[in-house]
Amino acid sequence: MPKGTKKKGGYKWPAAARKRPVEPLTLKDAYECGRIVFEHFEDQSNREIVEQEKLSITKLTLHRCCAAYRVLCNLNYTPENCPFGFGIAARLDLVEEKYQAGLAKRAVDEQLSTQELEFAIAELRQKHPRTAGKQPMLRFERALGRLEPFTDGHFNLLGDLDQASSLSDEKRSVLLGRASQLRGELEKVEKALSSGGGKPRAAKKAKKKKTSKK
Repeated sequence: MPKGTKKKGGYKWPAAARKRPVEPLTLKDAYECGRIVFEHFEDQSNREIVEQEKLSITKLTLHRCCAAYRVLCNLNYTPENCPFGFGIAARLDLVEEKYQAGLAKRAVDEQLSTQELEFAIAELRQKHPRTAGKQPMLRFERALGRLEPFTDGHFNLLGDLDQASSLSDEKRSVLLGRASQLRGELEKVEKALSSGGGKPRAAKKAKKKKTSKK
């Protein structure tokens, strides 16, 4: 398999990984991103890679690319002959390798959506919980991760708020409803996370310690 070509400022990433505005990646794009990470960036975090290589994708998207790459390698697929897309491939990484082939076949045969596959994965994890190694990411955890571009400066959620009054009543009503719904759901997540007693406080201290080292 050919290695990424070294260029000024980094390797030859798929154009979609540097494109702005950001567009969804294809399975081929994701596979190539994952391959470059595994071949050239073993000791660096996804955040460091995104910053160093000046990628437009987030660290979470790069994490999903690595997941898709692992799955295709495990199932002996290439992007060209793989019967499912990027979303399915990334989610299959949530289960142990020995279950991936059967779950992939089910996803293709039953034409499962990514959400339906997540339910199937949850059922499988209940029947066959992992006893060791990396635990799969929880669904609310993954969803919060996808909000990162709105908190790390990638997208400015608060930009142009002073012009909200210029929107039509219909548009403003739609956006207000969406914001209210998200606020309600985030409040539930915050409540669930804070109900762990002293755990959130300990996590905060650990984060501060890590920052001080830098």
